[in-house]
Amino acid sequence: MNVEQSFIKSTEKGRIIEIIEERLNGRLKDVRLCYPINVPDSYSAILANDEKRKIAVSSPQNGWVALIESKEVNDYALLFQLSKELQTEALAVIQSDITGAWGYVEMLEGKVTESYFSEEDDEIEDLLEAKLNQKKICQPLYLFREVVRERGNGWDIVCMASQISRGSRQISASSCLTRCPWE
Repeated sequence: MNVEQSFIKSTEKGRIIEIIEERLNGRLKDVRLCYPINVPDSYSAILANDEKRKIAVSSPQNGWVALIESKEVNDYALLFQLSKELQTEALAVIQSDITGAWGYVEMLEGKVTESYFSEEDDEIEDLLEAKLNQKKICQPLYLFREVVRERGNGWDIVCMASQISRGSRQISASSCLTRCPWE
């Protein structure tokens, strides 16, 4: 499995969605992370200007909300902003079975507190599970396509306003909600 997924320690799913909408469509659109992290950043290469970007947001479980990008990369600037604005903890994890790599970035109240990345460790699934258990995160790692099938079962999909459409007519970005209106 190759996945990048993040978790926000919060039960305020609505506020998390508002901040994500600001990242996709508003005042946070051009924010960049200025902290050094020891984890590869796929965001700039894959998502920075992707107009079809979508983010799945879970319902809180054990006090944590999961986020999964449609291209399965972590947006560290978004996580930083969520951590800062909610004055809470964020954890981003990476698992790549293809390269045998794994890593994580931890943030607390808008500061990167720890980051780790390795292509040398063995048993990366066990190491990831230990990190999630350490934080008492009881949600499994998912692929975006798996949670799309679960929409309505605790998952919301948030997308850029330019992607909102109903039926065959396009709705202008200024006159719509930015949550994708799944039929």
